[in-house]
Amino acid sequence: MISFKHIIWDWNGTIVDDAHLCIQSLNVLLAKRDLEPIDLKRYSQEFRFPVQDFYIDLGFDFSQESYNDVAQEFIDYYHKYRFDCLLRKDVVRLLNIFKSLNITQSILSAYRQDFLNQAVQFFNLHKFFNKIDGLDNNHACSKLDVGLKHIQSINIKPQNILYIGDTNHDVEVANKMGVQCILVESNHQSFARMKDSSAMVFANISDIIKYFNL
Repeated sequence: MISFKHIIWDWNGTIVDDAHLCIQSLNVLLAKRDLEPIDLKRYSQEFRFPVQDFYIDLGFDFSQESYNDVAQEFIDYYHKYRFDCLLRKDVVRLLNIFKSLNITQSILSAYRQDFLNQAVQFFNLHKFFNKIDGLDNNHACSKLDVGLKHIQSINIKPQNILYIGDTNHDVEVANKMGVQCILVESNHQSFARMKDSSAMVFANISDIIKYFNL
């Protein structure tokens, strides 16, 4: 049985299954610049935060164009299809389990705040969360600063908080906050890359439920 009093959730990849849409959006941008497309294998092996560095690896030249413009272009395409994405299998089940156990829950995301709020409402998940924190821009940079403010506002001891994410950046943020972190594979990063972190890695949400005997 789980002993935590609060759960912090990442959004993209962890709750909503959107890696395929991110790859599709990226490939539209890459094709426009005559750059090589990216497939799922390379994406999961190379994607990282800050996203700008990942874009440079793919061939984007930010001496010739603004990263802000590229990020906006990505978001414009992503948003055409974002609500075609599905929630992760068993994620609503786990959210309900935590709620039934009176474990409070929140979201910490690199997604822009207003878009994050819209997505949570669209999927009818707002009832599960007492706090939802995203970024104030489209740049998908580090969540460290917003994460420190997030945990201060929760007012629960870090040792009683569990962070659920899907990238090594989530582990980095969790370590800065002083909370325990577990990762679930989502195709945003490969299982092998996540295993290199200090966090326990699960193949899916169902395995988390089984591990904690929920």
